[in-house]
Amino acid sequence: MSPVSHEADRCWQQLAAETYPVEWRGVNTNVHTFSGPGFSIECSRATFNTKEEIGKIAVAEARNPTEASRTLAVHPTYSECDASLPTGTLPATVKTTGCDYRLLAIEPGDKNGEAVIACAVFSEAAGLTSKSSIVKGLDTKVIFVGQEVIGTGIPAGTEVKRVINATEIELSAPVLGEGTATFKEALTFKARGLEFQVLGIQGCAITVFPPARNNGS
Repeated sequence: MSPVSHEADRCWQQLAAETYPVEWRGVNTNVHTFSGPGFSIECSRATFNTKEEIGKIAVAEARNPTEASRTLAVHPTYSECDASLPTGTLPATVKTTGCDYRLLAIEPGDKNGEAVIACAVFSEAAGLTSKSSIVKGLDTKVIFVGQEVIGTGIPAGTEVKRVINATEIELSAPVLGEGTATFKEALTFKARGLEFQVLGIQGCAITVFPPARNNGS
């Protein structure tokens, strides 16, 4: 695929291919660095592919393009990462489950393109029981471990702990309430964003949330 100018507006670039559908396979050409207060993580290897994370990111699935477009959704996968901390350098992992990059077409030869992070966020009706961590009545095809779960009766910070079967999941915390009342509630499932796990330090995880304008827009 290569960028081409739109006939009606030379400033409007599009990514186009000779035939469709087309599968995009991309690799990094330099070290990718993520920075934060008191740390930086460098990854030597990365891929940016289509045909990945299908069904997980409604706002920008990394599907194979079927026509020319100004944007291209790809799923990033990072490996060979190291974290630089005040105490030294340690191996690290970068988790990207539930998030894709949307790349914007730019002028040929320009190397300053924009990459927008798009992460999964959606709502589903569910059957809840007070003081139970089991949620029923869901379509779990698009639900994955680590998603944040938001809704009435759900403690703050609750995540998907386990996908049990096609309709049930287990939460990381039980539903709030008295007794064992059963009720219906619309739950919101949200990908955490890009998460960096520093290996060798127990419980040390740093999550970078995408800006609000990039999450579901």
